[in-house]
Amino acid sequence: MRGHLKAWCMGAIAAMASMAIYAIALGFFLALTVLVASMEEGGGNLSQATPELTAAIVLLTQGVGFEAGSLKLTIIPLLLTVLLIALLASFVRRRVPCSWHGYIPGAIVWLVVDVGMAHGVPLVLSDSLWLVACKGALVFTIGFALGAVPGSTILERARVWWHANVSARLRDTLRLGALLGLGLIAWYLLIGTITTLAWIIANHAAMGRVFHMSGMGTGSRILTTVCSLAWLPNLCIWAMSWVSGGGFSIGDLAAFSLWNGGSSSLPPLPVFGLLPQAIPDDRLRLTLIAMPIVVSAIAGGLTLLLHRGFSIRTIDPDVPERSPLNVVVSMVYAAGSFCLACVVLIVATVSLFGLSSGALGRDRLGHVGVDAMASTRVLGHPTALGLMTAWLVTAVTIAAVHGFRLLAQRYGTHIDDTAPAASLPEESAAAETGDAASTPRVIMSIPHTKEVHDDDNTSTDTKGSGLRLP
Repeated sequence: MRGHLKAWCMGAIAAMASMAIYAIALGFFLALTVLVASMEEGGGNLSQATPELTAAIVLLTQGVGFEAGSLKLTIIPLLLTVLLIALLASFVRRRVPCSWHGYIPGAIVWLVVDVGMAHGVPLVLSDSLWLVACKGALVFTIGFALGAVPGSTILERARVWWHANVSARLRDTLRLGALLGLGLIAWYLLIGTITTLAWIIANHAAMGRVFHMSGMGTGSRILTTVCSLAWLPNLCIWAMSWVSGGGFSIGDLAAFSLWNGGSSSLPPLPVFGLLPQAIPDDRLRLTLIAMPIVVSAIAGGLTLLLHRGFSIRTIDPDVPERSPLNVVVSMVYAAGSFCLACVVLIVATVSLFGLSSGALGRDRLGHVGVDAMASTRVLGHPTALGLMTAWLVTAVTIAAVHGFRLLAQRYGTHIDDTAPAASLPEESAAAETGDAASTPRVIMSIPHTKEVHDDDNTSTDTKGSGLRLP
């Protein structure tokens, strides 16, 4: 009972502490930003609105948008969301055990804070109160699970049950499929991040012109740039869609893809100055579009051939692990693993594209970001094609090598059976000298005698004895 009470207290403390640290740090930064903007731009003191603005941003971090006049903001700052979840997970990992006794009080405290902020914000929230509670519970559950589950007895029990009820080959297949799907997502996000950095390097002058047209001072420019970093992961996800041929849009005002880009009617937000132009080179566009196929084909081939993967080799009947049946079964399991990787990829991309998009206003700015289904299709089809290509190339190569071996063995054995027998050394020498009429020598063990008849006497010559008789 005492241990349960301690778990209840620690769960509530972890939720309260993580939310307090996050809100206080965010509030101080927003207060500094508002203060610098008031000093450089003039106008009244806006610091009084800092608590309400802080509460609105905390709710926006958890997916709850808000409206203020003509402004409607529902684009989640994914960097702040990741930081909030990581902060909660670190508190839970240090103090809270993985049990319902720690989760329930922590979730209650988290939801009370969210509902209190929702009531205290003078802005119009885009979600109802029950939906605010559901989104807050989801964020808390993710953070609690990431902090409490690793290294817990629950995970160990699940691992024991998994090994006891699932065969080793199926476990490896599922593991490799999940890792392949997550690895492909990581590679695509890396490509999107590199693309975003290329946009920043190429278009930083355009962002400076937007700052100049807006009349911002140096301090406001610095703090605005830091604020924009909260939506940097969103831009990387949009770049992932853009580089694969999907593109993204800023409402009805502009659409950006490899074939078109740029607009003069966008709102004067400095981050919009970084958005890309169209690529005029057809070869470069073709290279970018083919990148998912190449990446997935290479990843699929490595998964099939490496020892940490399926370790598939050519057929060798003398080795039990490389018998025809085992190789065929391994290829079937590999096909199932690739299907699972595609499912993981589709679920992850739909979630990322959906979370990164939102509204920046009403009507013409009602949707900013990517079309989740269209971008998933543009990225998923090349990935599936690349994995299928790797599988087919491996299967055809194995079949071809095995077929050539069978043909070589068959015709090699036939030639050996019809070859003439080896001749004796004497016959070979005779054949080389062309003496076709030569006869083989007969060696006798009995001595051969010969009689010689003369006119006066008769002699007998025995060659074997060497004697001469009168």
